[in-house]
Order: sequence, then structure tokens, then C-alpha cells
Amino acid sequence: MLAERKPELLVDGPNSRDLGNGQTAQEKLPFMRVDQELLQGEFMFEIKVGSTKHVDSNTEKQEAIFLAQMTQGNPLVNAVELTKIMFEKAGFSHLMSRLLRDPQKVAQEQAQKQQAALQAQMAEPQLKTQTDLKKTQIKSETALKVAGVQGQVDANDTANKSDSDERTRKNNLLMKLLELTNQRVGGNGGK
Repeated sequence: MLAERKPELLVDGPNSRDLGNGQTAQEKLPFMRVDQELLQGEFMFEIKVGSTKHVDSNTEKQEAIFLAQMTQGNPLVNAVELTKIMFEKAGFSHLMSRLLRDPQKVAQEQAQKQQAALQAQMAEPQLKTQTDLKKTQIKSETALKVAGVQGQVDANDTANKSDSDERTRKNNLLMKLLELTNQRVGGNGGK
């Protein structure tokens, strides 16, 4: 605003000097007289209450810790900037470049971890299903093998029973022949 109303005050003040090439050098913070004409207009000032009050470093540290606790986990708060404030108030601002990691890399790593966790959660039921299917397959194969062995045992039993029945019939026939023979021999020997 001052440059628009009275630019000559900024360039040609008591602490300015001519550089010789058509340019003028001005001190960064020159003290100059401000008159009533220069201050005419509407200005908006914001005065911070207690701005002249001295705050010691311990109080600043405690306030920073309180701020961090109050905003912890709040998605609206920029965690990187809050961490920087914590470093500054604790007196470690000279270590920020060494300790703070690139937020984009951190976000990328977190996204990869979340994706891996999600894949693990999705793979768990799939793995359980595959295990259950394998168990069912093994049970079915075992049942078929047991049924096959049982069928062979039953067939062998049936065959053995048939052989046993055949032998019994043959033995019975032999016994009857032997009895008949004994009756004839016994009956002829008595005459």
C-alpha cells in the first residue's frame, strides 16, 4: 500500500544510494518519517493478546505436547507439520532434515503394508478352503481304499465259504460212502 501511494519514499529515502546504472539501492528496514498523509486510508490490524508476554521454552514444549495429544489421529491435522512443530519447540529443529522421512515414501510404504495385510486376510479363507478340499479328497480316497479292501475281504470270505461248503459236502459224501462200505463189509462178513 505504501509503495502504491508514495513510491518515492521507498526509493529516495535518507538511507538510499544511487548505484550509477539508473537503479537505487535501499536499506532493508530504513527508518523513515511517516506523516498523516501517508497513513490515510483503511487498515486492518490484528493484535494478538499477550504477544508481548515472555513465554519460556518449557511452556512452549508443554504446549506442543498438549497440541500433539489433542490432535493425535485427527485426519484433518497435517501430521508432518505437527511433527515439525514438535521438533522446533523441543529444540531439535536442526535434526529435522536427518530424522524426518519423506512423507510420500512413508505413505507409499503404509499403502503397501495395508495392501499386503488385505491380501493376507483374503488369502486366509482361500487357504482354509483349499485345506478343507484337500482333507475331503484324502477322506474320499481313504474311504474308497477301505471299501475296496473290504470288498476283497468279503469276496475272499465268500470264496473261502464256498470252498469250505464244498469240502464239507465232499467230506459228507465220503463219510456216507465209508458208512455204506462198512455196512456192506460188516454185513458180508457176518454171513
